[in-house]
Amino acid sequence: MQLNPSSAPILDVIIVGAGPAGMMAAISSARHGAQAAILEQLDRPGVKLLATGGGRCNVTNLLDSDSFMEHVGKNGRFMQPALSAMNGPMLRAFLAEHGVPTVSPDRFHVYPASNTSASVLHALWKLCAERNVKRLLGTEAKSLLTGNESVTGMDTSSGRIAARNVILATGGKSYPDLGSTGSGYSLAARAGHTIITPLPVLVPLVTREMWPRELSGVSLPPGPRLDRSAAAQKAGCTGDMLFTMTGVPALRFSTFRATSSPCFRNTATCPSA
Repeated sequence: MQLNPSSAPILDVIIVGAGPAGMMAAISSARHGAQAAILEQLDRPGVKLLATGGGRCNVTNLLDSDSFMEHVGKNGRFMQPALSAMNGPMLRAFLAEHGVPTVSPDRFHVYPASNTSASVLHALWKLCAERNVKRLLGTEAKSLLTGNESVTGMDTSSGRIAARNVILATGGKSYPDLGSTGSGYSLAARAGHTIITPLPVLVPLVTREMWPRELSGVSLPPGPRLDRSAAAQKAGCTGDMLFTMTGVPALRFSTFRATSSPCFRNTATCPSA
């Protein structure tokens, strides 16, 4: 059901962002009886979801929750409440219930059996419709509306929408073309929240040397150890490596980079060994 801001009633909750997190928030809210609406700045939902896993959508993995959090890195425990509510097996059961069986061809990564991200997107968006979640696409969230120390709604590019609660599910700022523009940070900051300065993650190691181009497309599981400063030799990481036309994206480099030396935090170039 499309949402018309000018005639919308006071909603129980507005979810900003129609990625998988936003759609799941809307589905769960509606399942518990809330009158929910989902707001998306792009003209269609789940654009970044369609690109995940090389278009296959790696929905989860076969690790137990504790191993999953350990694998994420130093701050992995932040995932505990989410994994307690829905861990990997529960997610697979949820998807299977709604027409998306999953498989694990390498006995680690889990993909939809259809081998396409579109299956996951279609199932989630269909559930939103079935649970009467109101939808507003191609609409920018401008600011949170507040009063008496509480949220009262959202000011959007299509008008103001009254709501008792707002969920920001806008993601980070990793891929603006796919909707990850960092808008959630500014929305939260303007409402009075303190924002920890984000650091780039999932970044490549772009090399000056030209020989990696000759190996473009070759992956090495696992890659060499990436040690940090001399004072923290034990806190490195290992992981898969993939050669590309411009360098070496070390796929677990993000967890290393976020806590590494100022070389990585403050500059775009790291000196040679």
